[in-house]
Amino acid sequence: MVAATAIADAMGCEERTIRRIIDDFERVSEVPDVVIKALQQAGFDPAARKNAGMIAKLLGMPDKPADLDLDISVTEAALATKVAEQIGRSRGAVAAALMPPEKRRRLAVRQKIRTALTSVPADQKLAELVAAIEEEMYLEWGQVEPVTITITPHAPGSLESRNATQELAA
Repeated sequence: MVAATAIADAMGCEERTIRRIIDDFERVSEVPDVVIKALQQAGFDPAARKNAGMIAKLLGMPDKPADLDLDISVTEAALATKVAEQIGRSRGAVAAALMPPEKRRRLAVRQKIRTALTSVPADQKLAELVAAIEEEMYLEWGQVEPVTITITPHAPGSLESRNATQELAA
């Protein structure tokens, strides 16, 4: 406790804060490094107090699944999936957490669009979306020139290069 008091004085915080930091560290000290890495990639802070229940569940998980005798990258991917399953995330959320940041951002935008258009009748959704984009472009982006866009609906991830083409209207 003398050390905690000295550290707290040096950091300008209370001794209780230092004890909590130590408790958080001790809670995750037994969790395998691969699992900690998977949690961080999924957007979780393993040491955060709010995740203590999840860490308690994960402490019983093996470093390497018994049925997996593959290289470390495959093992890490398998553990990342098992971690996500252990913390009770839905299949879609697991996929979102493990996808690259660009795809995660696109998913978030799509979900917000879907939520915003929930109360709009189906036959008016496109018109509402276009009107909102036009206003956003003008008010937030400063875009004043007309833009022509061709939209080709497709499944997520099915087109790596967009089929949507843009050209400034002359």
